[in-house]
Amino acid sequence: MNRLKPFWSFYGAKYNLALKYPFPIGDTIIEPFAGSAQYSLLHYQKNVYLYDIDENICMVWDYLIKANINDIKRLTLDFECIDDLQGYTQEEKVLMGFWCGKAIAVPQKKPTKFALHNNTANYKQRAINQVQYIRHWKIKQSSYNEISNMYSTWFIDPPYTVGGFWYKFSQIDYQHLSTWCRERKGLSIVCENNKADWLPFKRLSYARSCYTKKCNNVETVFIQNSGEENESKDSRSII
Repeated sequence: MNRLKPFWSFYGAKYNLALKYPFPIGDTIIEPFAGSAQYSLLHYQKNVYLYDIDENICMVWDYLIKANINDIKRLTLDFECIDDLQGYTQEEKVLMGFWCGKAIAVPQKKPTKFALHNNTANYKQRAINQVQYIRHWKIKQSSYNEISNMYSTWFIDPPYTVGGFWYKFSQIDYQHLSTWCRERKGLSIVCENNKADWLPFKRLSYARSCYTKKCNNVETVFIQNSGEENESKDSRSII
C-alpha cells in the first residue's frame, strides 16, 4: 500500500498537498498539531507520534489505533442526533461525529446530506481496511511545547493566522511557536498560508478549496534541516 487515505474529512487537511512536502528523514515523524495527520498517512510505515490539545482528536486517534474491526463495522450514521445513540463509547461517537460532515474542525451532532450520500460507507470501509497499518502509531494529548526535542521529521501544521479560528483551540503565540520550530532537531516542515510572516515562508502550491473547488488558496512552507543525524535509539519511548 503506497499511502493511507483520510479516516475522516477534516478542515485544513493536507491530503492533496502531502506529496509536495519533503520526504521524511530518519525513522520518526512527529506531528505536534495532529488533526487528521495527512503527512503521516502518506508515510505511515514510519514511527509516528501524534500530539494535539484537542481531546476529540486524541480520542479518535486512540480509538483507531486500538480499534477492533468488529466494533468499527457496527458504526453508523443512521441517527437524527448523535446524543440519542445508545451502546456506543464516547470515542465512537466522536468519530461518527466527524463522519457527519465535510471538512469540519469539530464533530457534528447530525449527519449532513453530503455525509449520508457520500461519507459513511467510504470512511467506515477505510477504517476497516487501514487500522492494521497504524497499530504502531502513538497519540498523546499535549501542547506542542511539551514535546521532547529529538531528531526526527517534524511536520508542524498549526491553526493558520488567517482561517485558523475554525479550530476548537486556535489561540497561538506565533512568536513563541516560531522560535520553537527553529529549535527542532532534524527536519522541520512548517505549514501556513501566504498571509503569515512569523517565519520566512515560501510559496509551496495553490490549494483547492473543498467548498468552491477553486485553487485560490496559496499554501506556503518553512523548511529547515538542522543537520543533526544522531537519532536517539530510545525514540520509541518519547510518549
